Amino acid sequence: MGALIPRACLRAAALAFLVMVSPAAADPSTPAASDVAAAREMFREAAQLAQQGKWEEARSLYERSYSLRPSTLTRYSLGLAQKETGRLVDAIESFRAFLRDPSDEATEQYRSAAEQTIRELEPRLASLVVNVPPASAAAIVTVDGGLLLPAAVGVSRPVDPGRHRIEAKANGFQLFTAEVDLSEGGSGEVTIVLKPVAAGDGAGLLGTTVPPDATSEQGQKPRTLAWALAISGGALLAGGVTLGVVGVSKARNAETSDDSNASSARTFALVGDITAGVGLVTAAIGTWMLLSPAGEESAPSRSRTAVRPWTGPGTAGLSFSGSF
Repeated sequence: MGALIPRACLRAAALAFLVMVSPAAADPSTPAASDVAAAREMFREAAQLAQQGKWEEARSLYERSYSLRPSTLTRYSLGLAQKETGRLVDAIESFRAFLRDPSDEATEQYRSAAEQTIRELEPRLASLVVNVPPASAAAIVTVDGGLLLPAAVGVSRPVDPGRHRIEAKANGFQLFTAEVDLSEGGSGEVTIVLKPVAAGDGAGLLGTTVPPDATSEQGQKPRTLAWALAISGGALLAGGVTLGVVGVSKARNAETSDDSNASSARTFALVGDITAGVGLVTAAIGTWMLLSPAGEESAPSRSRTAVRPWTGPGTAGLSFSGSF
């Protein structure tokens, strides 16, 4: 357990703590009696764990005890637990705070041990410098999950020996990560370099605007064309039927098959048939495009289809080329 923390000292510290937090010693500014009792119990349990070498559990209980009922001896005991669990920076600060507190008969015997521990721990600390260039000034930087304040940027700061993780996040930029392993008394330096999020990589770390899907606009074009074909086809069909009716009417008024009414009737009938045929096919294509599944709406825009009327002696029709 080391020369600085003999069991006798731990027992003495626990006894002194019990005296200091007893109800008789309390003043109106102390926490509630139930909190003091809980802090006393946690301190006692932490001291037992420390004597068993279970420093991580002891450290947790010392922290909880101190948060309920701050005590100079609890701070000293917490410093010991932090030292034994490798939290050297926290341990030094706990011992320094202990030395700043007013000394009394219960704490005086631990002052020399606290001063000696600080002298032993300081050379073991590592140091880390995190640089943030102006181009990355908007980044949110964390070291081991803790926020790096702007005032600490570019400054050598003491850290515990071991591995440390540095992260930087900024809107529209890729996540920056770096890890450094520092030995006791060693030093390291990390410079934040942010890279913009490439097109197609999705949203940035803090939320970037994703461009709207261009295919949604393109998908509207085939549907607009489909409506145009359906409407114009319907109009052509109606016009063809009308011409056919006119032709039939003229044919009824013809006296012979060679007079002008008969010739005009044949012309109207032919033109009406062609117009109605073209309208029917056009309307059919437009209707098919409208009824096709949404995922296939772009297919008609890629098709190459041609519809051409043809005529011959006494007949007429439509020809198709391409594919749907």
